[in-house]
Amino acid sequence: MNRQSKDRPIVLGSYCRKSFDILDAPCTSSAVKIYFVGIAGTAMAASALIARDMGHDVSGSDAGVYPPMSDILSGAGIHWHDGFSADTIDKADLYVIGNAITRGNPEAEEILNRRLPFVSLPQFIREIILQKKKPVVVTGTHGKTTTTALIAHLFSENIPGTGYMVAGNPFNFPTPGKKSDSDWFIIEGDEYDSAFFDKRSKFIHYLPHFLIINNIEFDHADIFENMEALKKTFRHLVRTVPQNALLLVNGDDANAIEVAANSHTRILTFGLGETNDYRAVNMGEKNGYRYFEIVRHGVVIFSASMNLYGEHNVRNTLAAVAAAIEAGLEPSRIAKSLLTFKGVERRLQRLTSQKAPPVFDDFAHHPTAIRFTLQTLKKQFPENRLIAILEPRSNTLVTNIFQKEITEALLEADIVYMAQLHRKDTIPPEKQLSPENIRNAFNAHNKKMLFVPDISILEAKILEDAKPSDVIVFMSNGEFGGLPRRIAKSLDPTL
Repeated sequence: MNRQSKDRPIVLGSYCRKSFDILDAPCTSSAVKIYFVGIAGTAMAASALIARDMGHDVSGSDAGVYPPMSDILSGAGIHWHDGFSADTIDKADLYVIGNAITRGNPEAEEILNRRLPFVSLPQFIREIILQKKKPVVVTGTHGKTTTTALIAHLFSENIPGTGYMVAGNPFNFPTPGKKSDSDWFIIEGDEYDSAFFDKRSKFIHYLPHFLIINNIEFDHADIFENMEALKKTFRHLVRTVPQNALLLVNGDDANAIEVAANSHTRILTFGLGETNDYRAVNMGEKNGYRYFEIVRHGVVIFSASMNLYGEHNVRNTLAAVAAAIEAGLEPSRIAKSLLTFKGVERRLQRLTSQKAPPVFDDFAHHPTAIRFTLQTLKKQFPENRLIAILEPRSNTLVTNIFQKEITEALLEADIVYMAQLHRKDTIPPEKQLSPENIRNAFNAHNKKMLFVPDISILEAKILEDAKPSDVIVFMSNGEFGGLPRRIAKSLDPTL
């Protein structure tokens, strides 16, 4: 490692560091070398891009990287090693360790053994990106990525220099992260833990000026023992919000209201219920767009049109509009910006052209999100047979914790194909999600469910059974082995 890092200040955002202690004086010295262990994670990649744009020398490493993050990093000219090795780890002034990195990782062990300076990603974000800004932190079990991307779009269209970090690939922006040249920074707040050495939720670090709580349902069973443990971490987050800040809470969600109840911060609610401060009324469709009126404190402030479908996206939009209004944006400009929002990759993304059978790729991996996705498609294509193809991949979904809920959610589809459980060998058989039990439920409803562990056989079976009138949706929080795009190309010769 460069021994000079012990003798000269390290530039980190607006601060100097020496021996990794924050000093009050602003820095004027040169940029530093920052190495990201696990650089291709969505938030890690976004942070690396922002650090690069701030003038720092950025590199990193990761394994099993796939698009879009591999393309984004390479396109930005950021060098990264494929795989983890103590022999190839770059010399740096600071090492950022992602939360997917565990003890035993050769680079993590090398950093620890050599006493090299390291931080978790959320700590890095807090001290390098969010200090001196007004963070808009978007939290909740569902809708974080879409809501964050939408707020970032509304603010960027109306407040030049707005920075953002989205845990996905937003279609309105070239990258998932951008440094802030304004007072505002829009960021997705994840409740998952920060690192192997910091088990606090990531969002605890994020210094919210506006905090949005979209909804709270049990998830991440590998991190939280029960619902009360999950609500506890949200209560801790609420305690970090200053008195002169703002809490925007889904007033239709009892858990969200509960965790915000003892806040010392001003609270505004959004939702469809009549008691909410921000409401959507007169919902429908007009000229191919989802249409509704937005009411604030009982008064219609403007009519909104967007190209997002589903009641859950109405709530996401309400949260975004409420944040924009409370930040001082003009309603007419917000309405105009809503029309140009294009969404986020893999959030009910149509892969085929309008002339080909509809094939969608979706990130849904929780029973509620799966149900939202299937209900939205059934409403959008009421006359079509709906085929759902699920890869149980998240640490919670591969277990039988949601056995009943996932079965009920999947019954919204006409046909279900299920792929192999991710990391099946690491889960005790008695704790695994049971495809057989789901199939029995489908049989009882005279519906078809197939469990196909081999992805090549699954691909052939889908193409054999699919009809031109079918609507197909893939649901996974991973790449699904590239299957969605291969099926789309097979059904749409224009791709």
